[in-house]
Amino acid sequence: MSPALHTPTNSVDNVRQFAAEIGYPIMVKAVDGGGGRGIRLIRNEDQLASLVKRAIEESPTKQVFAEKAAIDGFRHVEVQIIGDGSGDVTHLWERECSIQRRYQKVVEFAPSAVKDRDLIAKLIENAMDMARHVRLNSKV
Repeated sequence: MSPALHTPTNSVDNVRQFAAEIGYPIMVKAVDGGGGRGIRLIRNEDQLASLVKRAIEESPTKQVFAEKAAIDGFRHVEVQIIGDGSGDVTHLWERECSIQRRYQKVVEFAPSAVKDRDLIAKLIENAMDMARHVRLNSKV
């Protein structure tokens, strides 16, 4: 699991302390951003203050999370989960969203191009475990 702040913050100093502990690069994300807004990749200390402030300003609640950046060789694979309203969940397989521009998906592939299907099976099972844990319910 990638290291991350577990509590939202609006403090540049909190993000600076986090970065000092885990190292660069880090990704700062607005808690309630969307459409790529409020996301900043920070590669070094010189960029930190200005980019954290920009991310905070793009968050309606002025709160951000920070995490170790998974870039350069990583892939963005998502699992879609649905719940039946009674606690049962299932998945609609995975999709790969690695082709992005400004943190927005440009192309999605389903299934993903990841050849290690055992790894994908583990990803799907972990996603379903997480959905069960938060009691995902899809009532329409």
